[in-house]
Amino acid sequence: MLDWADLAQAYAEDVARNARKGVGSADDSDTSVFTAARRTVSSIDGSTGSIERLQDFIMDSGSETKRLAAEAALAETQTQLGSLLATSNQLETSLETSLAQAGTPTVWLGESCAFLQKPLSEAISNRWHDNRWADYLFYQISDRVRPATGRLTVNGAGTYRVVTVAAGRTLPPKPPTFPGQNRATRTAINFLEGINADASRDGAAANPATAFASGPVSDTFNDRLAF
Repeated sequence: MLDWADLAQAYAEDVARNARKGVGSADDSDTSVFTAARRTVSSIDGSTGSIERLQDFIMDSGSETKRLAAEAALAETQTQLGSLLATSNQLETSLETSLAQAGTPTVWLGESCAFLQKPLSEAISNRWHDNRWADYLFYQISDRVRPATGRLTVNGAGTYRVVTVAAGRTLPPKPPTFPGQNRATRTAINFLEGINADASRDGAAANPATAFASGPVSDTFNDRLAF
């Protein structure tokens, strides 16, 4: 389970940077889709863009200078379109994966997603880092192709595309059937319960179980699900 969290954290940075900028960066990435799209639009509709240069040449078709300027502007637009396609393909590649990750639209509500980063100083409070939320949240996607119909079930029903599980407190042994949990051992069974703790979710989890369970909190179950 926690291996998945580590993978998700690493790939989230790549997806964010390819889309616009890294989660801890205040500036847009020069190699992002956002920057490429902005440059493409500028090359078409800017004050020296291809539309403006073509209009100048149309109005004065006998001018060699304006003809050359229009051709140069069109060439620049083609270059920027090529860059946009390349960066879009790069982003798409990072979203489609056989690993346990999913890409979601990145929304920048501030200059950076600093809440995901480790505090620069111990005096700085950071709830995500200090409370170790990443250690207790698990999610699974149904299919790496987003338009596909969901295949995940909860309590034997549903066709969900995403299921998120929050692990509760460590449960003690409950003889004779429940062995308890030891969070020092990073396996699903020591964080989740029932089918949620299926061993197929450990390690790389290349082919995890598609079934999940939800229920009331008890001495042997305290997972909380969102789906």
